[in-house]
Amino acid sequence: MQQARHQLWHDYRFRLRLMLVRQRSYHYKKWTMLLVSLLVVVSVAATVILLPRFVTSLTVHSNVQPAQATMFGSDAQHTHTNTAEHLLTSRTVSHLTADWTSVPTGGSLFSSPVVAGEVVYSTSLDGRLYAYNAAGCEQQSSCAPLWSSVPTGDRIYSSPAFANGVVYVSSSDHHLYAYKADGCDRSSCTPLWSSTVIQGLAPSSPTVSDNIVFIGTSSGFLFAFNATGCGRSPCSPLWTSTPMRASCGQGNCLPLPLTVQTHSNFSSSPAVANGIVYIGSFDRRLYAFNETGCGQATCPPLWNTTPTQDVITSSPAVANGLIFVGSLDGQIYTFSASGCASSPCAPLWASVPTGGPIESSPAVADDVVYVGSWDHMLYAFDIAGCGYSLCQPLWASTPTQSILESSPTVAGGVIYVGSVDEHLYAFNAAGCHATPCTPLWTSPPVGGAIESSPVVVNGVVYIGSLDHKLYAFHLP
Repeated sequence: MQQARHQLWHDYRFRLRLMLVRQRSYHYKKWTMLLVSLLVVVSVAATVILLPRFVTSLTVHSNVQPAQATMFGSDAQHTHTNTAEHLLTSRTVSHLTADWTSVPTGGSLFSSPVVAGEVVYSTSLDGRLYAYNAAGCEQQSSCAPLWSSVPTGDRIYSSPAFANGVVYVSSSDHHLYAYKADGCDRSSCTPLWSSTVIQGLAPSSPTVSDNIVFIGTSSGFLFAFNATGCGRSPCSPLWTSTPMRASCGQGNCLPLPLTVQTHSNFSSSPAVANGIVYIGSFDRRLYAFNETGCGQATCPPLWNTTPTQDVITSSPAVANGLIFVGSLDGQIYTFSASGCASSPCAPLWASVPTGGPIESSPAVADDVVYVGSWDHMLYAFDIAGCGYSLCQPLWASTPTQSILESSPTVAGGVIYVGSVDEHLYAFNAAGCHATPCTPLWTSPPVGGAIESSPVVVNGVVYIGSLDHKLYAFHLP
């Protein structure tokens, strides 16, 4: 019965995808060249006045984002927060307008984009990694990639991860791939190295921490690879977890073995904090592992949790010594990041059930945890709970027109989330005077459902769509 229910859920989910096409145009402005010309012809007095503006403009244009490690959820803790954003705020976000879109890839973009330096990376169901100029393309509204990877052997649902000049991608062909971030001397680039065959599909987005790349698989395994490779491809993992599956017979797990038919090709992405790797599993539990392994090829978890009431495909977020994760039972669960005296560990608190499954991964900022639900609404909860085992939200949004699988992102006091209704929404992260809260801004419809998590960098919002395109919105 449970397998049949999850298959129906899988089939329903993909019937929701609508593929409409709409483009908006934008003409790139060469502010830097204009300012340089003015400086040549103006007087010394005018130069003194204009120079600060010139320096500021040049700095904003050339420093899209520091090339630090960045991945799904922004960081290894998966907080989905950019604390450095100051251009887009609750006062300015309503002025967002379409900037540029990518030319269509060969497949839908479930991937959440990642911005490193002046390049934005995304993957596609056509099995490729794409790299675009984060500033778009001059005098064009539809931009071709700077480079793309040669096709992997299957679809890519996962989001890329960037660290130390390398971009990592996991593919449904059972491999992890590493690419040079600045591409190669051709339009299609081969990987620096790839992994040996891993057990199960790899829809889990890779996470990079302390020079180790972690990915989860649909078969219930966690894999850890050396981020620098092994000197000769393919590379074997540093260590692998024991299967993250509870013993059946107590009515608290899915039948074994898990098959592709029991899930939707999505799995939890690992979060890493203070030397511990946290990941959700299809057996409805959260698992914790030592990031350096156990001295053996196969490592058991440090601890795991009591089961939720349904599968966990949401990726955990770690903040303030707490772990937050959603479940298909429609609730968000909070656990201590240090575990408990005796495993399995019970949650510190859980939310009251929302009106639908939660596949969205939580975002955490300023002592509030945010998550989207299949009931079309965004929810905000106090991370400290409410003093009871089940907690009501601080506030909830007005319903969008379809389900929220997109994971929210917080930047500049604004929370962004995409919807299967083809719109991107922006809400005040502080909520509103009376719940439900209406959005501060709603994008025009893109050409397909949005399951990608938005990324906000220096006044630009990037998002992928199932219409095969990457979209960028900016302040005019």
